Amino acid sequence: MASRRGGSKRKQIGSSSADGQAQEEGNIPQSNLFLDTQASAQYDIIKNMAVLSCNCVKFSQFPQGDMRVEQIFRELGWKNYIEIKEPVYYEVVHQFYANLKPRGNKCKTMVTGVSFQFSPRDICAALDIPEGGDDEFVDVNHALVRATIAPNCTENQVKVGSLTPENRALQWIISRIIAQRKGSKSYVLASDLPWFDYLLNGKRVNLGRYIFRSIIKSYSPTTGLPHGALITRLVKRNNINLTSFRFGTVPGGTTLTKASFEKMDCLFRNGMWIKKGEQEKDEEEADTDQEMAEQGAKEHEDDSPRPFRASMQRTNRQTMESMISEMQQLHTDFYGSRTEMRERMTNVEGHLGRLVNHFFPPPPPDAN
Repeated sequence: MASRRGGSKRKQIGSSSADGQAQEEGNIPQSNLFLDTQASAQYDIIKNMAVLSCNCVKFSQFPQGDMRVEQIFRELGWKNYIEIKEPVYYEVVHQFYANLKPRGNKCKTMVTGVSFQFSPRDICAALDIPEGGDDEFVDVNHALVRATIAPNCTENQVKVGSLTPENRALQWIISRIIAQRKGSKSYVLASDLPWFDYLLNGKRVNLGRYIFRSIIKSYSPTTGLPHGALITRLVKRNNINLTSFRFGTVPGGTTLTKASFEKMDCLFRNGMWIKKGEQEKDEEEADTDQEMAEQGAKEHEDDSPRPFRASMQRTNRQTMESMISEMQQLHTDFYGSRTEMRERMTNVEGHLGRLVNHFFPPPPPDAN
């Protein structure tokens, strides 16, 4: 009897330890995306919020290996704006987290008909964020870029007033246009430093992780998320009605495929799906514009004397060549002996030279 009691007691102890181990495993976060508790708490607030009460898109439903997410956006006509590559992810995150308005446990955005339900691991896979988090990248950039833009600053936070005039102008562009944020803009934030590194050195950096992190950190229940809705203009310009689209494999939903677009009498032209009537209308307008342009060019050619046209072409050509020389001088003064930037500038100058030859061809030799 004693041994039985001891065995049952040992069994109870073992079961309790197993339960505790299972409970600890359940409490392990899905991802190490956020190393500080404040960012994790802010992410937990918004990760289960739906944009609208409609079907949810889960990134886990689409395998990342064969780029199913990219294929869906390509079918939507957003091929030019969304890529699973850098640095276009600035626009992706800038768009889908645009001007979210909290309503209870949901958020509404200007892009209607799109609903997402996130998990940290899927976000890491979609945005190409390492599971170890991105604090290490921010810290490295903070050390390197601060030495470049404010070498005399000894504080952890760099004040905008301590920057050079050129870097102050860059800070104004970053904080108000590229990575908009609310509140005081008198300090250079850690999320601004990768932008300095990108703009000053021309490096290819994965901007998605920085933008996504800045969005999560700047969320508040009163202001929502700070970035503007660029995708709304793109959707309106391309006549895309997002409210009629249903994603995923949920019951009652239809999968967005090529056949579904063809049923809606849509044609795939120039990387987007449009209505057949709209395509014919656009083609008629394009033909009319081309005919008017050809007619105007013919009238101008008949009316203008050739010597006057030749002199105008020479003047315009000289103006463009002087602009190229000024750009080359500015490049030499600003970048010094940086070989990589000089090669890039040479490519730009060659492109501008081709534009000059295209729009302002050299005048024909005089008959005399």
